[in-house]
Amino acid sequence: MKKILCVLLSLIVLMSLFSLNAFAKDNSVIETLVKNGYTYDTASALTDKEAKAIYDAINCGKEVQVDTCIFEIDNLEVIRNFLSMSDEELNSYGFSNEEIKTAKDEIKSLATKSDKELIEDCGLNDVEVKLLKMIYCEYLNGELNSRPKEVNNVSASGTISSSKMTYTQTATSNSSTLPNYTVNISYAWITPYQLAIFVDNIVVAWGGGLNSKDYNAVARYYNFTDIAWGTYREGIGMGRDVTPNTGIIFKLPQCANTGKTKSGSVSFTLYQTKKEGKETTLISNYCHKVIAVTGGISISASGPSITIGTGWDKTPQRQSVIGY
Repeated sequence: MKKILCVLLSLIVLMSLFSLNAFAKDNSVIETLVKNGYTYDTASALTDKEAKAIYDAINCGKEVQVDTCIFEIDNLEVIRNFLSMSDEELNSYGFSNEEIKTAKDEIKSLATKSDKELIEDCGLNDVEVKLLKMIYCEYLNGELNSRPKEVNNVSASGTISSSKMTYTQTATSNSSTLPNYTVNISYAWITPYQLAIFVDNIVVAWGGGLNSKDYNAVARYYNFTDIAWGTYREGIGMGRDVTPNTGIIFKLPQCANTGKTKSGSVSFTLYQTKKEGKETTLISNYCHKVIAVTGGISISASGPSITIGTGWDKTPQRQSVIGY
């Protein structure tokens, strides 16, 4: 259902130089963050205040841990899973008939494009075009000018058309005497994802009984087409569920006011009023929900650990060492 790529930071940096982001910052700030493990996109997804604070910490010689990965989802498998459920099943998971219709209209808009448009504009190969149209015909009884023949034992030369995101977690030590860390997490979708009807989560957990405070979390929404991001629309604060001394689940709708979330950032402080001379781990995942199924998300300070149900595609887990 998903393919996850976690590549060497040098490759991430090289790839990221070709991406654009509307939130342009001082070039020296972005360049410094990229040299220290960010991608251009995840650095640009930070607020100006967040980016400058990390930049200053690096230049001051503070301990700054940066952990970045690339996350990829299989759009055609997401479409197949969604369409395999009846309207009644989707209703039972809380989706309105209007939301279901909107999602199916989006799929129809994509599947009824010509083969040439899907190949040249959307980046699909011949096999992927056939698979998309087969799914459309099978589940929506779609009428196409050229109904594709069944594809058996497919071996595509490339991968099924996918959407990619870059994701970065950073922990900055603010004190040499007491446990005090600024945690920054940022994400940026390089290409739009299909079917924006669920709520995504950024999940963070830690051990050691540390306290948390000073939460700031914003998801940014953009116009979009089937293949590209459009203009910026608005930033919306994320919801959050805080489990004291354990972790936080930040919540962000995939779609808001007809825009999809392209990027966003989270920041908060981890602290303790005494130092015990021990270490724990701070971990996090971005969880992109792709289908309504049972099983949710839970966090535990033991380990620490994050448990994620089968309804989400998730980034590889990022981690930072926290002294306390």
